[in-house]
Amino acid sequence: MSSNISNRFYLLDAARGIAAISIVVFHFFSANIEILSGLYVFVDFFFVLSGFVLAKSYTSKLSRVELKQYVRSRFLRLFPMPLCTILLVVLYQLALNIKHIFNPANLNETIDIKPLTILLGILMLQNFSQSAMLLNFPLWSLSAEWFTNLIMLGVPIQRKPRLLTVVICIGIAMVMFYEFSLLEQSNFNWVSNTGRALSGFSIGILVRKNLEMKREIKGGIRLISLLSIVVVIVYYLVLVYVDSQYIFAAPIPFAFLIYAVAKLELFSSVKSQFRRLCSFLGKISFGVYVWHIPVYNTLTPMIAKAASTFNISWPRLSLIDFLLTLLISIWISVIFYRHIDPKLKLRFGLPNQ
Repeated sequence: MSSNISNRFYLLDAARGIAAISIVVFHFFSANIEILSGLYVFVDFFFVLSGFVLAKSYTSKLSRVELKQYVRSRFLRLFPMPLCTILLVVLYQLALNIKHIFNPANLNETIDIKPLTILLGILMLQNFSQSAMLLNFPLWSLSAEWFTNLIMLGVPIQRKPRLLTVVICIGIAMVMFYEFSLLEQSNFNWVSNTGRALSGFSIGILVRKNLEMKREIKGGIRLISLLSIVVVIVYYLVLVYVDSQYIFAAPIPFAFLIYAVAKLELFSSVKSQFRRLCSFLGKISFGVYVWHIPVYNTLTPMIAKAASTFNISWPRLSLIDFLLTLLISIWISVIFYRHIDPKLKLRFGLPNQ
């Protein structure tokens, strides 16, 4: 596989940021605005994009040293920020519990912060524990992705590329089993979550392989890129207004989109001013996704009190809550990637990319 193609696609950086913000919009407004109720599907975009970006580590034979460095790099990418959010949630819940001891009449439903729950959260096993998932709900996808990263290292797709197709089929079958079975679905979330991660990540690897094997310029690439956006929109509308069970097919339109956008960027330059914006959106995407629920849960009681004092209506209150949550999440993300992330990479001898 050619190694000449850069791992940096600015348009995909921008798409990643937009996808993260879309997840925040979903958590705030989907219950009251039907057309926004399918935005959760952008989690599958993250799975496909992750496979696309990390493809080289799975399609090349890595030495033991390279394998160790890759696992360490993924660990430092996925763990530090989620760990901070879990610690914040635990401390916040402890403060609430202490408050309720002195005022039990105001006791509301609380988050389980038993040692086992916290340990499962720290080990990124939320995908397999409902109580650990509640510490910070979006972390289920990172848990599923981390599990997938480790599983795929054991699949020898370097020597047997057809195994990639087998993994894709297994992933889709797992999601379909969950969506169409008559079993108690709450006990089988991990089946669907793992299947979505497996199929999306594997399809992302397949997209990258095809991009690097067929580099000749195709006519009408701009038209193909627009068509890929139309395909994603049509699929999204089907998911929202026809049947959400078609979630098993989510990686396919996103794969088409990623391939078309990457192909477009290979043969047309992105203006430097736009590059900075795209790069910024890409850098804050992970932090926005990871932090928005803990920030929201911390802000909401304060905003609710202010709303009752100043008689703020629901639409305006939701908008204020959303904007504050988004801005604070972005601020935390900027602090992390400017000050903490470089120090971690320096400490562990990883490239500061």
